[in-house]
Amino acid sequence: MTRQAVLIAAALLAITLAGFFFFPGHTYLQSDTQIYIPIFERIEHPKVYERDFLMQAAHVGLTIYDETAIGLQRVTGGTFESLLEFEQIVFRALGLWGVFLIATSVGFGAAEALLVAACYGLGATIVGPAVLSVEYEPVPRGFAVAFVLLASGLLMQGRYAWACVAASVGFLYHSPTTIPFWILFAVVILRSPKLRWKASLPFAGAMAVLAVTFAAQRGVARPQGFFLSIDPQWESITRMRTAYDWVGQWPSGSVLAFLLFCALALAAVWRVRAVTNWTQRMVLAGFPLLGIGSIAMSALLLDHWKWAFMAQVQPARAALFTVVFAQISCALAGMYALREGRRRWLEALLWFLPVFVAPVAPQFIHGLTLAQAVAILLLVFVAVTPLVFERARWLASPAVVAVACWLIPHYAHTVNYPDLHSVELDGLSEWGRANTPEQAMFVFPVSGHNLEQGVFRVKALRSLYVDWKAGGQANYFRDFAIEWQRRWDELSSGKLTPDSWRARGVDYLVYAGPRIEDLGEPVFQNAKYRAYRLAPR
Repeated sequence: MTRQAVLIAAALLAITLAGFFFFPGHTYLQSDTQIYIPIFERIEHPKVYERDFLMQAAHVGLTIYDETAIGLQRVTGGTFESLLEFEQIVFRALGLWGVFLIATSVGFGAAEALLVAACYGLGATIVGPAVLSVEYEPVPRGFAVAFVLLASGLLMQGRYAWACVAASVGFLYHSPTTIPFWILFAVVILRSPKLRWKASLPFAGAMAVLAVTFAAQRGVARPQGFFLSIDPQWESITRMRTAYDWVGQWPSGSVLAFLLFCALALAAVWRVRAVTNWTQRMVLAGFPLLGIGSIAMSALLLDHWKWAFMAQVQPARAALFTVVFAQISCALAGMYALREGRRRWLEALLWFLPVFVAPVAPQFIHGLTLAQAVAILLLVFVAVTPLVFERARWLASPAVVAVACWLIPHYAHTVNYPDLHSVELDGLSEWGRANTPEQAMFVFPVSGHNLEQGVFRVKALRSLYVDWKAGGQANYFRDFAIEWQRRWDELSSGKLTPDSWRARGVDYLVYAGPRIEDLGEPVFQNAKYRAYRLAPR
């Protein structure tokens, strides 16, 4: 390995760690890991969560996400949190490497390519389908996006077989996310008959692996129906709980924003056409177009035709690639403008504007604040200025990372996620795990949409009667959706008495706030929470 290769690897790792620990950051048990970790625990310990109805919606049969996490735990003895975060760091680095390969494939140097990778590493909140370009949580979709970017970089480098290998690994983690890549890959290899069989073999291997793992988990994972339609009752539940699946319920202006990003991406690809070949243009322009196409397909197949399988595949979430490749292509166009001469610095500044819009102001469709606008302009200035001077180009990526990690959260006030974890919640969870029966069921009667009870479920290893986060699985199974809605309505009504909860099998009520005198003495209390035992009849 050459000295430059070592420096590039170190730079990519530094960008990865800065993004992991500072901005956009990382989370655990604040989103979908609240669903996956109980499923893992149930697979490993069948007696756990026996009374938690969330287990009715286990849907890990078509992914190796659970097998890798459980396998690593068995080998290393580590916690799911540490092992998943290790995977998250590694895969984020691979995704950044993929963006680096995209930039170098069209002739840019290492310093410039690192800048493009750093820009992507700032992430973006995709308004509408409610997805992230850089996932905060170590979840299958985030892992798959990283492998798609790596595969795209390898494809643009002409390494077809390795591109297929990378995309196949992503397919094993989250197959729907990789669909846009496979469409473009098929178009590319169909133009080169000699590549067809050799380049496609890794994908065939991935299909075989998925078939084996699915067969091995038939007793745990629940298969989803394919030829099902969403009836009015199921539809009303999903429109309430998983509104991001329905294009018609996206925030006003979000589709227009995607169209704008797509137009910018195509314009940028046209700007760099002189230094790109057919395959490279296919990748750079194909992803934004397929992202727009996924929105139209979701609107037709789900909103109009009510095909339930589309609520599970969530094709419109491929729109994230419209934003990601707009960022990448606009950065390439800006650097290409400077390559033609320093006098084009104003054009370069304009190209870099959309690169920083997404991470700084995800809600820009509702208007930018002054602080956000200043942050975008300052980041553009920090990115472009070193590029003007040959010897200063290596400063561009570290300058962008360093400035963005402070500027975006502290000045532009872009808050990516709330902090759910607290000493009080940990204390409640530790008490529940150590001092209540393994089959005990809890409910937080006045929790509302609060996600803290999902943290309790995992850390205490105890069942919940119902919680808001679990309802995110309503798009997978009709019976689960109806049962969740019934339980949620009971919780939301605020009318159930202790006897009513007892009749439903609940053993403990947990409240945040003042003591509830009617319930007697709490069996646990701290500065925030009170837990009350419902004595059996």
